[in-house]
Amino acid sequence: MSIAFRPLVAEDLRRVHEWLHREHVRRWWRPDERYEDTAAHYLPALEGREPADLYLIVVDDRPVGMLETYLVADYPDYEAIVKVGPGVAGVDIFIGEEELTGRGLGTEVLRRFVDEIVFAKPGTTACVAGVEIGNAASLRAFAKAGFRPVLEYVEEGRPERLLRRDRVGPPLTWHYGLVAEWWARFNTDGPEIEYFEEFVRQGQPALDAGCGTGRLLLPWLRAGLDVDGCDVSADMIALCRERAEVDGVAPRLFVQALHELDPARRYRTIVACGVFGIGTTRREDEEGLRRLRDALEPGGTLLLDKEVPWAMPVRWRRWAKEERSKLPAPWPERAMRRTGHDGAEYVLRTRTLAVDPLDQLVTMEIRVEKRRGEELLAVEERQLSERMYFRDELVLLLERAGFTSVEVRAGYADREPTPDDDFLVFVAS
Repeated sequence: MSIAFRPLVAEDLRRVHEWLHREHVRRWWRPDERYEDTAAHYLPALEGREPADLYLIVVDDRPVGMLETYLVADYPDYEAIVKVGPGVAGVDIFIGEEELTGRGLGTEVLRRFVDEIVFAKPGTTACVAGVEIGNAASLRAFAKAGFRPVLEYVEEGRPERLLRRDRVGPPLTWHYGLVAEWWARFNTDGPEIEYFEEFVRQGQPALDAGCGTGRLLLPWLRAGLDVDGCDVSADMIALCRERAEVDGVAPRLFVQALHELDPARRYRTIVACGVFGIGTTRREDEEGLRRLRDALEPGGTLLLDKEVPWAMPVRWRRWAKEERSKLPAPWPERAMRRTGHDGAEYVLRTRTLAVDPLDQLVTMEIRVEKRRGEELLAVEERQLSERMYFRDELVLLLERAGFTSVEVRAGYADREPTPDDDFLVFVAS
């Protein structure tokens, strides 16, 4: 099914008038009775005399409905009710062909229209819609398209719910450049190596999904295990390959994010250590779990670890409104300092920029300086977003992705988890 959006023209208004008077539309739109009044309502926008944009919804070359978008600030009476501020667009929609309703079309149209048309304007920061509280089908469609309820109000005697979808910037990760060098030089140990190795020994071939610069992968290769590696960062993969050459091993390495995973072979074991929810959208996380399942041989096992949201008290406190108001946090005076074998010193600082409790998303920033003596060789600042997941939430996502057995263990220990564990390991097959 193809979906397109065509700017409305005056010749379309008779079709729009007829749609508006079909019962499933009329119930919620309450149109003018005469065509002349409908034309008088929409012609100012078509002729540029009113700041609104009108589009036909075209499915498989057939017009099936209408969309309208505008800046809320251009309509002061409405803005006085909803108080969304500048840069926020409004959207209205109806599907005129009744046989196409109730089939998910409205959700897909909304999702694509907001992404392709509304957010194509750089100054637009969010999109809102007022939906009558009794219109359950429309409320569901907006919710599935990523809108969330923010306000209930009454307009022209009708109780409505304001739904909002914020523009989401590109997913963020900092595992490039100087950060990748830091990982390669100094992030080389940890209990995860030995813990996951036992699973890899029992099920080969294996994939280290999110291998970085080889913290887990290289010790496993030196032990003679059949393991491939992939990572979203080409910088990390390049450094991993360099380290592998020094060790005299030649792993299969490839650059792929989890939500784009499509390896050349299937695996008995996949380890995703310290990677899930990093620099991704929620939809990409769900797709990543499906891709991981599809990359397993029948009967294969996925091992995925995740830090619990409350593991770091300072960050956990920032979920509260009072603490969020203090963000972004200033750069800390104290820094991590490490010196490489070539005498170069790396100075690393991190800070929290934002916390979104509704999306369970933490956005952080890292600053890395590379020095030799008093000389500053390089400096980089990069951001990273991490989506936190609770235990049962992630279990449900794994089951939705097609895993039929999911066991949760305490991080890197063979026992049941407790609330005092900072990491959980999900064993899914």
